[in-house]
Amino acid sequence: MAIDFEKLLKNIIVPLILHPENLEIVNKVNVNEITINLLLDKEDVGRVIGRNGKTANSIRNILYAAATLDKKRIHLDINSK
Repeated sequence: MAIDFEKLLKNIIVPLILHPENLEIVNKVNVNEITINLLLDKEDVGRVIGRNGKTANSIRNILYAAATLDKKRIHLDINSK
């Protein structure tokens, strides 16, 4: 089962941010590993990370659960432009 992680991440992130037009998602796919680099506007980084990183951890948990269905490991990096 192939999961579109970019679409999944957009569905989660876009309602949280103020500048969805500045959202960039860069995927690097290896055999057993996926690295997703999330590039956001400076104002939106804090909104996505949340207090004490709780929002970011929740997003990572959703991605981890989806990645286990594909038997892959996933890493999410959140950065500003």
